[in-house]
Amino acid sequence: MLKLINSEPSPESQELYLYWIRSESMKDMSSEGYIGVTTNVKNRCGGHDLRLRSGSTDISEHFVQAYKTEDFLIMEVINAGSRSVIEIEEHALRPEPNIGWNIKVGGNGSGYAEKLYSQKLVVS
Repeated sequence: MLKLINSEPSPESQELYLYWIRSESMKDMSSEGYIGVTTNVKNRCGGHDLRLRSGSTDISEHFVQAYKTEDFLIMEVINAGSRSVIEIEEHALRPEPNIGWNIKVGGNGSGYAEKLYSQKLVVS
């Protein structure tokens, strides 16, 4: 079961939400749990719950195992903002595949966040 916390919707309808799914004992979002983005937190929580219960094959085995063995997992909204900002933040937390429970690189996989993130690093 997933417990949803910090899910108050923003008045801006076009915002993207950065979230972290974790066990209660996890403290380091840069290396533990699952980082994702969504425009609808409640629907995304339900989608993860359904996929984890159904045994979807495109989910990390560690994620599935935690779902089966923990009393509950927490889905926490970390930040909300424009697509470009949130995808950069997601990419910063998951710059490579297989970090925490993520199996893919963060930032939408389109290359958009990676490009913006590298441009930001160059400018800094």
